[in-house]
Amino acid sequence: MPIPLFSKTNSSLSAQAKRLVAMRFLIYTGFQTSYFIGVIGTLTYADDASVVATSLAVLFMNVFVILGSFAGGAALDAWGPCRHFRASIVGTLATGAAILAFGSTTGIVLLGAVLLGFVMGFAQPIATSYPAYLTDDPVELKDINSAIAMFSNVSIIVGPTLGGFVAAAASSRAVFVLMMIFTVLALVAGWGFRQSAGQAATHEGKPAIGDITSDKASQSPDRNTSSRATFAASIKTVFTNSILALLFCVVWFFPVYWMIITAVKPRDEIMTTTPVFWPMHLSIVLSIIVAFFACTALTLYRFRGRKPIMVFVLAIQMTSGGIIPQIIIYNQLGLLNKYSGLILAYIAMVLPFAIWNMRGFFLNIPKDIFESAAVEGANDWQILW
Repeated sequence: MPIPLFSKTNSSLSAQAKRLVAMRFLIYTGFQTSYFIGVIGTLTYADDASVVATSLAVLFMNVFVILGSFAGGAALDAWGPCRHFRASIVGTLATGAAILAFGSTTGIVLLGAVLLGFVMGFAQPIATSYPAYLTDDPVELKDINSAIAMFSNVSIIVGPTLGGFVAAAASSRAVFVLMMIFTVLALVAGWGFRQSAGQAATHEGKPAIGDITSDKASQSPDRNTSSRATFAASIKTVFTNSILALLFCVVWFFPVYWMIITAVKPRDEIMTTTPVFWPMHLSIVLSIIVAFFACTALTLYRFRGRKPIMVFVLAIQMTSGGIIPQIIIYNQLGLLNKYSGLILAYIAMVLPFAIWNMRGFFLNIPKDIFESAAVEGANDWQILW
């Protein structure tokens, strides 16, 4: 029997549709309990990990949610909803148990973030594709999807709230126990879930999307062999294309990123033997940003006082005004011995030099480019970017 909690979600839903809503609600609530509170909470409070490790955990989870959804779709095409659901349950329980048993170091927790993101993506077709295995009636599909969307929104609220209470009462790792409990409840709710007979006939032998061997596999007398071949080919296609595309983006973007951050690093960070992947001197970055907009206004626009301003910038570059006057001013403003005072001082010293360097670059840009963009209807911001 379906769980009574979902018996009043929509009177037009069939028994199997109510089971599907219950399955989605319970397993998604379990994921929401651990998605951020379990992984990020463990890294932040239990392992005292760095900000970089926490950022990597979020990155890994989101990337592998996408990869897991590809794999889940391929598995659903090959196995059908029942086997796919059981695989999602087993994967979620195994991930929670692994993090509880071995998640005592930052590296293991990061690996757990990868596994958790993957199983979350793998289970995503429960909400997006399972309704099509129950009915092809547009009205009933709309009712099922509306109920799933409503309870998914409830899960987003209920899951983190329960996870926060458990983490506060016990520990952040205890949240994974809560995820496993919800997963078992989802298994109980979906134990009798079956696709309709008409939809089973429709989906039976249907080629997997993107599977070049699907026609041969569908003609094979051995259904198990056909499913394994279809799933293997789908996984190979999905992961080969996705991972290669991800690696290509990383390999292509990293030199550009390294060139940009090197341009804003001071000499000691450039010449060090330990790579610095993020510029530590914020004043340089702010100086370049301010100089960019200042140089744009002084070179691309004509207005009164433009030349005197350029002369004034050059004069500032030639003489900084002296150390004693700066100390007096900072003392009156209450900026002595503060990071904000140092940032302002560095910006004031670097900004004139940055403006004059960028000025030569902007003067070499053909004016025809800006005029063509203006003729096409672009505004000042669109022309600038």
